[in-house]
Amino acid sequence: MKYIKKGLYLLLILLLILPLTQLLFPFVELKDLDGHFELASKPTYDLSKFKTGEYQEEFESYLKDSIGFHNFFIRLNNQLNYSLFNKSNASGIVEKNKMLIPESYIRSTLGLDFKGEKKLREYVSRIKVVQDSLQKMGKHFIYLHIPGKASIYPENIPDKFLEKKNDENNYNTLLHLLTEYQIHHIDFYTYLLLKKSQLESQIFANNSVHWSGNTVSVVADTLTNYIRSQFKLNTPSIKRLQGIKTVKDYRYTDYDIAKSMNLFWNIAEDTLYYPKIEFISNNAAKPSFLACGDSFFQSFNGFYPILDSVFSSESKFYYYNRLVDWPKKYKKVGIKANELNIEIEINRTDIVILESTDENIPLFGFGFIDDLYNHFTNNSITDSKSLKKFAELEKVKNRAKTIHKIAGYSYEDMIYSIASSKTKSISKEEFEKLVEQKKLSILKTPKWVARVKKQAIERNITFEENLRLNAEYSAKKSLNL
Repeated sequence: MKYIKKGLYLLLILLLILPLTQLLFPFVELKDLDGHFELASKPTYDLSKFKTGEYQEEFESYLKDSIGFHNFFIRLNNQLNYSLFNKSNASGIVEKNKMLIPESYIRSTLGLDFKGEKKLREYVSRIKVVQDSLQKMGKHFIYLHIPGKASIYPENIPDKFLEKKNDENNYNTLLHLLTEYQIHHIDFYTYLLLKKSQLESQIFANNSVHWSGNTVSVVADTLTNYIRSQFKLNTPSIKRLQGIKTVKDYRYTDYDIAKSMNLFWNIAEDTLYYPKIEFISNNAAKPSFLACGDSFFQSFNGFYPILDSVFSSESKFYYYNRLVDWPKKYKKVGIKANELNIEIEINRTDIVILESTDENIPLFGFGFIDDLYNHFTNNSITDSKSLKKFAELEKVKNRAKTIHKIAGYSYEDMIYSIASSKTKSISKEEFEKLVEQKKLSILKTPKWVARVKKQAIERNITFEENLRLNAEYSAKKSLNL
């Protein structure tokens, strides 16, 4: 018994010393954690922070994140929670019937983020202007209406959410409006529901946010057929060939939720199918697109080289209207969507594509539709003085030198485009609202009213005309325009 006690004591001491030893002299190589997070860095000693206790708190956070075997204990905790209590540590993820679903997609399916018919109608009316404007130029527009996981598998929504269900949701309301306004669109919700029992494997893998590789092959085939038949554009056709079934060798995003859970072992149990794909082309010029969307659109080049094989390399994909995510040459140098000139890009493209999942409908096209609408209606006011100043900055000129050949722009056009992205602008509707607010402010200030009346007489114009001029001046000044 005496030796057992000593052995347990030594084991305890060893367990306490090991993490510190690993921190100071790493002797075991540990796998990095998956997902996006920031580890606390070692703080620099500061006497003032030490006196307030802030330095101690920062150092404690640093030790907590860097202590030896930190990643091991994180995975151990996560695995125990999942295996013993069926609890996912991934933020905003719930489980039912062994299917992991993001809560945000459940909220969208149940209409808990419903924006209302009025706002959605305003949005679609803008899309209509964009589509009609493109059509006049001999170009095309299509909206890809993408369902989230919860809408395809409502039977796997935990019961606690169902009592909050709304009668309306963004997806169904938007679908009705797209049809009413005759917007070219593909409703992949209805399409995939019909395919739910026909596909070789699940539309969404149990442990993934995104649609599966097999689903992408079917959806891409449908999209290219639609473009070819509806717009008479020469997209190569996609032929799905015999593929493989697997329960462990998942591809691209088919295990993305579970991967972010940082467990010890693979929890996948569903068998997924990956067909081989063949692209059949008649060697005619491929159409080009200008697309904006979310990570579901990335799937078109994540599982298979669909974008590379079906569309022209002049095409571009704006990820959330922020980064040019494809072709890869743009992503490598971090070209932002707003660094490119929208008029030049429209002139280069055959078809404009907007893709959005139901979760992202409240983002109203990521600002992409607003950019197109403002361009076609000349609906924005820009500070020309600031534009000129930005165009003269060395950092803008250097950036233009770096990317203008990649973008296929002249050096001068690239400078203007980058400078425009840094210049403040406002839509005419927003400017008019601000002018009306400034009018009310003037009318509530007796001294200001008297000055406006006096100016009107001196300028030989009416009081209303001069009130407008003063309100416009005040509005522009407040916006630094």
